[in-house]
Amino acid sequence: MLGSDQTIVALGTAQGVGALSIIRISGLKTPQIIQKCFVNNSFDPLKSQKFYFGHWSKSDQGEPIDQVIVLYFPEGKSYTGEQSADVICHGGSQVAKLIVSSVLDSGARLAKPGEFTLRAVMNDKLDLAKAESVLALINAKSPQAAALALQNLDGALSKKLGEIENDIIYLLSHLEATIDFTTEDIQPVAFSEMKIRLQRVFGEIEKLLSTFIPAQVASLGLRVALVGKPNAGKSSLLNALTGKNRSIVSSLPGTTRDTIEIEALIGGTLFKFIDTAGLHEATSELENLGISRTQKEIKSADLVVYVVDSTVGILNEDSKTIAEIGKERAVICFNKNDLKKIEMTDEITRFGLHDFQSAASSAVINQGTETLIEMLTKKTGALQNSEMNSVLTTERQKEALSKASEFLSQGARLLEKEESPDLIAFELKQSLNYVQSILGKKVDDEEVLEKIFKEFCIGK
Repeated sequence: MLGSDQTIVALGTAQGVGALSIIRISGLKTPQIIQKCFVNNSFDPLKSQKFYFGHWSKSDQGEPIDQVIVLYFPEGKSYTGEQSADVICHGGSQVAKLIVSSVLDSGARLAKPGEFTLRAVMNDKLDLAKAESVLALINAKSPQAAALALQNLDGALSKKLGEIENDIIYLLSHLEATIDFTTEDIQPVAFSEMKIRLQRVFGEIEKLLSTFIPAQVASLGLRVALVGKPNAGKSSLLNALTGKNRSIVSSLPGTTRDTIEIEALIGGTLFKFIDTAGLHEATSELENLGISRTQKEIKSADLVVYVVDSTVGILNEDSKTIAEIGKERAVICFNKNDLKKIEMTDEITRFGLHDFQSAASSAVINQGTETLIEMLTKKTGALQNSEMNSVLTTERQKEALSKASEFLSQGARLLEKEESPDLIAFELKQSLNYVQSILGKKVDDEEVLEKIFKEFCIGK
């Protein structure tokens, strides 16, 4: 399938100058390519996972290209499950290109994006959920994202889905037994017990579905919008939080007309801070566009830091906007604390915002930003739930499990009414198919597989 009878090759490390490069080869012709191009009298392709040092050339009689180390894997022992080898050479663009070229001349072809991992799936070395976690691990921008991806690569998600799969199969087997013995009035398992088991499985699926958004936050970063009146010090605060002078700072109100986004890895959490245009009555079309974008950021951000000028305090318009955002997402930051220290508790109580978290800062002299970051990190921790053992990391996984949940829910309704076992079994079979599709057991459509693996880099 998908050309798996062909031998493939690709550079497995990033292109450019470096100490080492790794070229990966996989397929039936791997041993003969090594025997043709690798000069080392002690090389024995039957010995697995052993390092061999020698020279690589265009052929066994050709001019050497480089000193290399070859690591050979026989069928069943490699990442792909096929005969394969890693050729480790000196870094730099030319040496690696020449080695890849020699492998192509010897009968291989260039690998497509993700083709090595796809072959691992086709040869049952990885299930599809583990394969997707490989990409998630490669793309991880924070320790949290890497940890979640590694959990799934180690099989946490696959194990949980396997448990759900087994529970649905158990229910189906007893439903089908009920169907088989209807004429003899035999019921292997009472409907009451089935109801309890089905509700438990449904709860496990819903719990797993609830991990998708937190996992996305960990992977893509926590979007934090800095919002407030003009001249509240949002741009100065952005620069202080990120340690970068990206946002223009001026004493004139309304300097920021567009959104400015900066990523910052703080304490292991990836933040995406967005500086926004000040909220006020617009006097021009340009200001109106900026404010419109601010409103969009307020709606789409994971958290909102509402910046208040301490020399002015909270205004009625501020309190209304803060209340609309809600205490779950909003943190009130009293900025310019060096100019005037404000009694935060009195201020937020006066406007009925006592349930909201608040912090004082002075962006100019970089005071109070650590407290604000700690506050945001705690909210992040609540969102990301560090106790999650298995998570959904892709839209495909979420959509499939959502469908599984829908069919299981329909099956539960039919079971509650004690409808025909045939009807209940149909719903459960549909649910089972979607659960199995996440693991790759029900995915045989080449278009689906190519869509998944096209996001991979060449060489993985």
